Amino acid sequence: EHAIRDLCRDPAQKPEALVANHVNRYLREALQGREDSARFRATFDRIGRNILEILRNVWEEIRCGDFKPACFELDFSREGDLPPLEVQTGSVTLRLGGKIDRVDAFLKDDTLYLKVVDYKTGAIDDSAVSYYTGQKIQLQLYMSELKGERIPAGVFYFPASINYTMEDEGRFRRRGFLNGS
Repeated sequence: EHAIRDLCRDPAQKPEALVANHVNRYLREALQGREDSARFRATFDRIGRNILEILRNVWEEIRCGDFKPACFELDFSREGDLPPLEVQTGSVTLRLGGKIDRVDAFLKDDTLYLKVVDYKTGAIDDSAVSYYTGQKIQLQLYMSELKGERIPAGVFYFPASINYTMEDEGRFRRRGFLNGS
């Protein structure tokens, strides 16, 4: 995510250099040299290649599309960027908080359209049944927090992991729901 943010700030940067910089910084700061075997380094090289492939895919979407990132890791909570979402049910008020990985925006004819992107490293359940029965409400809650006077354009899970059993074309297919209006 940090590499995507950096690339949005300065599109002239090379994705390879960004990924190498972030991986090396993690190795330096988080691990502080505790692990330096050839096997460990090979693992991090593979992880770096995977991150680079994901970064290139996300950057292609951003570069070619009308929607541009407006926020990364948008926090809605008591101490967040936005207040928690309040849901009233009978006499009980629920305050729901969270972090939205990415919010993209597109302005057309003085109307602001929003798209929510949630990065997932595990399995994604994007079935309509889960959505309509209220079993998977994360993305809809995120959009409810944001929409106000803005138009929700869609909510999507982005598969931010590489599954080598998938065909290349479907590897990074976004999963979610578009606004049909």
